[in-house]
Amino acid sequence: MGIAYGIDRDVRNILINLPKSLTDDLSVLAKAKGVSLEKCITDTLAEKVEGIEDGILVMLSSEPEANEIIPAERKESIERWLRGETDEV
Repeated sequence: MGIAYGIDRDVRNILINLPKSLTDDLSVLAKAKGVSLEKCITDTLAEKVEGIEDGILVMLSSEPEANEIIPAERKESIERWLRGETDEV
């Protein structure tokens, strides 16, 4: 769900001021992931935005069932069914 933040996106260069402690932490995280600091920040923000979007979609849903949290196993079962890997939901 949500917007795909991939390579083929419009890019806007922005200048932001971040606390040194935050940039130090993000630099360590980027190094651990083996990516640039820019990619680490972009990926982290994209994940956060996707989570927020999912929450908003649930809140806006008019179907009561859509507002129920389903167990991970059930979610996987539904995803397999949607991919056509099984006939059982």
